Amino acid sequence: MVNVAKASSSLLTITMKCYDFMAKLPLPNSNGRHEYELTVRVGDIPSPSVIMPTLCANARHPNLLSPVGKQIVKSLAYSPDDFKYKYGGIDMSVESVEWDKISGMATIQLSGDKGHGMFNGGHGLAAIVEHLKARPIVKVVAEVVADAALDAFVTIRLYEGFTPSQLVDVVRARNTSTQVKEKSIMELSGEWQPIKAALLGQSYASNVAYKENERAAL
Repeated sequence: MVNVAKASSSLLTITMKCYDFMAKLPLPNSNGRHEYELTVRVGDIPSPSVIMPTLCANARHPNLLSPVGKQIVKSLAYSPDDFKYKYGGIDMSVESVEWDKISGMATIQLSGDKGHGMFNGGHGLAAIVEHLKARPIVKVVAEVVADAALDAFVTIRLYEGFTPSQLVDVVRARNTSTQVKEKSIMELSGEWQPIKAALLGQSYASNVAYKENERAAL
């Protein structure tokens, strides 16, 4: 597995190997927006430290203790062959996408200034990240234990050319199974920035949560 993340100011570059890559034909009214669909082996997902920054566009922090979270974790651990079909996949807004046919490597760029990142499928990505974090423990306990979950596949859909306001509208529409609270949408659209600026430097600033499931006291 080869995956690299490079940050230049607010630009994050991620590379990952794809089992399959499809660039969809742009719709007549796409207005410069493009869609890509990747099929990626879980074992080829970038390491947690690389992939976690992409969660920034998610309206709420995923909660793996929720019924949905528990079900996805169980699916990855106990029925990895069906994971791709049971789990809807990951949606991400990106700056650009390139694919090398020969190596099968996709190069994805995300701009923090434009709010790029994963906006749907957070529970699945969180389940994968937690599994990848536990890998060193598995190796220490039993070196010979095969990890079938690494051979599970996941669908990653990439959306290029969306403005921040378009992204907020898409997030609001996509997250309907468990309604996203308005405070989370406000965080995504930047409406809490004046309050964050006012609290900057205060001892209790980190205790304030601005979106659902964010770890904070308030």
